[in-house]
Parts: sequence; structure tokens; C-alpha cells
Amino acid sequence: MFDKLSERQKEAVMHKEGPCLVLAGAGSGKTRVLTERIVNLINSGVRPQNILAITFTNKAAKEMRDRISLVVENNYAFVGTFHSFGLRIIRENVEKLGLTSNFTIIDSDDVLTIIKKILKDKNTVLNKGNKKRKKTVTFSIIFFTFFLSFILLPHFLFFFL
Repeated sequence: MFDKLSERQKEAVMHKEGPCLVLAGAGSGKTRVLTERIVNLINSGVRPQNILAITFTNKAAKEMRDRISLVVENNYAFVGTFHSFGLRIIRENVEKLGLTSNFTIIDSDDVLTIIKKILKDKNTVLNKGNKKRKKTVTFSIIFFTFFLSFILLPHFLFFFL
């Protein structure tokens, strides 16, 4: 199982106590190391439900889930992105958060579209001849989007969790 791993990779795979952070460049074998570590933990008696693996991309998460499923039956370890993990927490706590099960997640592009629609609906369409006003409103939209996405929402979510 560990034939093609370097000593540092074997160290990460064999690590059992507490979290293990693996930082490495593209093509260095991170997916293989994390996958083999999860399989090793499960084979050592760790319940798959107690395993959380966060990746940066959906592609890497799918690859890891597929590889684990080839070796482990009934794999219930969570392998996904930060965003999919956050969504899972929200879905599992939807009532505690005061949401309904058909809630919608919006991204910064959606926020920008909504703000533009509100401005248009409120008859504050930007005049082509008024560049200063256009810059001010554009800056306000960008600032509001930033504020909502990076400052307000994370505090709101953690407040309820």
C-alpha cells in the first residue's frame, strides 16, 4: 500500500492522533496521501463518520471519495470542499437557523445582480452622462458585496452554529 510514497508521505498516512495538515504543490501526491490516510484510519478502527477531509476543489473531493470507496465498503467519511461542508452544516441545522429546507445559497455574482436589479427597480438607473455618480454607485455595490460576503455572513453563520 505504501510502496510509492516518500518518507514524508508515509508519515502523513500513518499519523493517527489528531488532525494532520498536508500542504504540497500541484502533482505532488496530496490526493493519494490523504486518501491512503483515510483508508488507514478506517482500517485502524476509526469510524468513518468521525473523519472530515476538506479539499479545495470538487474534482479532488470526488477523486478521493471514489478511491476510498474502492477500498472501504460503506464509506461515510465526509470528503468535500469547505463550501460543501458549510452547506452540509446548514442543511443539518436548517430549523435551528430559522430557515426552510428549500433555502438558496447565493454567491457574490448573485448579490451584485440582485443589487443592480434593486437599483433599477427603484428608478435609480445610472445616467450615462453622470460618470461620478456611476463610479459612486459602482463602488457602493462592490463595498456592499464585500461586506456581505466576507464580514457579515461569516459572523452571522457562526453566531447560530
